[in-house]
Amino acid sequence: MNKKYLLLFVVLSAFFSMQSGFAQSLVMNEIFSRGAAPDLDWIEIYNPAATQVDLTGYKIYDEGGNGGTKPKKEFPSGTIIPAGGFYVIVTDEDGVTVGSKFGLSSSGEQVWLENPSAIVIDTITFPAMPIATTSYGRLPDGGETKQIFTIITRGASNGATDVGDDINSILEYKLSQNYPNPFNPSTTIEFIIAKTGLVTIKVFNILGSEVATLVNEVKNSGTHFINFNGSELSNGVYFYKLTADGFSATKKFVLMK
Repeated sequence: MNKKYLLLFVVLSAFFSMQSGFAQSLVMNEIFSRGAAPDLDWIEIYNPAATQVDLTGYKIYDEGGNGGTKPKKEFPSGTIIPAGGFYVIVTDEDGVTVGSKFGLSSSGEQVWLENPSAIVIDTITFPAMPIATTSYGRLPDGGETKQIFTIITRGASNGATDVGDDINSILEYKLSQNYPNPFNPSTTIEFIIAKTGLVTIKVFNILGSEVATLVNEVKNSGTHFINFNGSELSNGVYFYKLTADGFSATKKFVLMK
């Protein structure tokens, strides 16, 4: 194919793509999974593009929809998400799965967003939500960094709140006691990081031998939550240790199957 026809092909492809209303840039921006009537589970969609997008034919689903055990939830026909705007879709109905509605698991799971051509354009695995006043999302809007929010911003910019200021104002490191404790087999650990840097959290048995590494990566300043599954360990007393920027702290927890 010569350059003339190649250029024509590229232009026509771009034209028909725009005409179809598809937007590969749409992302799931915030997820709320601890819903209860009247504030049910929801997922916020963000459109970072400079043009509006018709969501007709787009679908969203959880692990049941991905595995074929539940239908995928389709966006209402004619739904428009404006340029740089948000659209919130409620995923359940009074906390009970009905038809194509699905309740998001408060213990965490994966969700998918696909366009009318059945192409997955975004997927997020969100963690366990510790309390009902937390959500999980991107910071900034549409960005790659994801974290648990202590301030829910349904239908609004994640950067338009004091979340960032709250994170930057944290001046201490902290490792909290896990919950539940004792646990079987999963538990949640909360920790606070004063400034961005390398963080490690490791689990040790009663003899001091390392049995698991939960975190070994750079973390942003702020409050974080991780889930530990001890299904492959024996009953007993264990310790988890946080190390970050010269700070270290250790807590004891009990696995009781």
